Amino acid sequence: MKLKPAIRKKVILKEIEKNKEVSILELSKALDVSEMTIRRDLKKLEGSGKLLRTYKGAVPVVSINDNNLDDALKARMMKNREEKCIIAKYANELVDNEDVIMIDASTTALALCKYIRNKKIIVVTNSISVVTALANYQNVTVIVVSGILRNESLSLVGTDTVKGFKKFNIKKCFISAKALSFEYGLTDINIFEIETKKAAMAVSKEVIVLVDHSKLNNVSLLKVCDYKDMNKIIVDGMEEFTDRQFELLKQYRENNVEVIVAK
Repeated sequence: MKLKPAIRKKVILKEIEKNKEVSILELSKALDVSEMTIRRDLKKLEGSGKLLRTYKGAVPVVSINDNNLDDALKARMMKNREEKCIIAKYANELVDNEDVIMIDASTTALALCKYIRNKKIIVVTNSISVVTALANYQNVTVIVVSGILRNESLSLVGTDTVKGFKKFNIKKCFISAKALSFEYGLTDINIFEIETKKAAMAVSKEVIVLVDHSKLNNVSLLKVCDYKDMNKIIVDGMEEFTDRQFELLKQYRENNVEVIVAK
């Protein structure tokens, strides 16, 4: 007899606690349900803060404290990983050889690195993670803007960072944030990261916003920019949009922002 959904979720959480990782395929076989059912279970458990989904399964949620900041960053990278990869793969198609691009310190923008590393480009960034991801590729020239290290995001921020971006002429600026609505625009929570994004946008010919579908119609603490400052929005099409999400994207299109649904 198949387990009830509530009991099935408890089993999944016990497996994650025991093994530190679970796969959709193995859970599907062990619990005698479809892989789609397991995906739905994992999504609900992630929504309640019980785990983080990965491409093929899930991992435990990592507590954020002073002793495991690296793990906290890894946890952010894992969250909605499949959606980020799809967005990044499409964003890569917008990057041409000889381009000068900016990649911010968001994990969504970071996913772009694996797709652009064979191109002859210049990358300007304030992200230590971006530097590390591209360090071994001689065809990619990486310019790091100086600043104060923000440990939890491995990013450089502050007055020097803002001033540093003013020196450059950037063709394409790839940024993300915690939330996107039409009334409040693109919003985030950390003022230092926001000032950095604004400084990069101010010297960029084109601003490309990367957001996964879970950020649509949400609002965070502080505004990064509104529709007038965006040229393109790339969002994943992993799930069918709700009516409100569809209406949001329609509003951006009607205000001359190109909306790209990456699948």
